[in-house]
Amino acid sequence: MDGGATSISGWGSISGTSSIAGTNLNDVMEGWTYRPGLIGLVFGAIGVIAALALAATAGRSTRPHRITAAVLTLCGLACVGWGVLRGIAPGDAGVFDAGDSYAEIGPWVTALGGVVMIAAAVVVFAGRIDPPEPMARRGIQPR
Repeated sequence: MDGGATSISGWGSISGTSSIAGTNLNDVMEGWTYRPGLIGLVFGAIGVIAALALAATAGRSTRPHRITAAVLTLCGLACVGWGVLRGIAPGDAGVFDAGDSYAEIGPWVTALGGVVMIAAAVVVFAGRIDPPEPMARRGIQPR
């Protein structure tokens, strides 16, 4: 790098005071792309779809959506893992020297979103959205 404060977004765009600011890192990379935000976006989108499916049928379905909650759990684990990994070791994309880069808020928001997904799945697994048991009725009904 040529000095100045430079940052690379999760999509590869370069910003800051450097002379390469305003360009996209993916345009200058040869053979591979740098989009660490894509993994969080994909698993987050799948998690949102699973959460919407759970919310749409909460308390109305006779069968709880345990498989949907399992998908939500896996997406949450992927987001937590990727967010923490990128938060602790953001990577340099071959542009920065070791120790010159740090994570902004993006990876931590991804990890927090994963924790929320896992918490929602735990609520499902605990049976909190299951429909109530029907009341037991006696054989003779009162008039």
